[in-house]
Amino acid sequence: MMVSNQCESNYATISGKVSSKPVFSHEVYGEGFYYFFVDVKRLSDSFDRIPVMVSERLISLAALETGKSIYIEGQFRSYNQISENRSKLMLMVFARDIDFKECEAM
Repeated sequence: MMVSNQCESNYATISGKVSSKPVFSHEVYGEGFYYFFVDVKRLSDSFDRIPVMVSERLISLAALETGKSIYIEGQFRSYNQISENRSKLMLMVFARDIDFKECEAM
């Protein structure tokens, strides 16, 4: 398990199905970051599409196949996306640990 104390602030765990291929986002000190989407099933059988950011050092991008079951531990991150003189708050899960396994909730 990634975090020894789950009561710390800003801890997120999601499980679902990979719904998009990873897309390059940015690079920091030679480390590439990519984003992709995970469909998380609701009790109503509909889905929430959650954006996830991952470092290329955490996982092979080839492993992120569309339709594959995934379990992610990380943190919520936010940033302001500015376009046409407007600012929009964007939220995503920053992955710290990824596992590919079937979850009963999916």
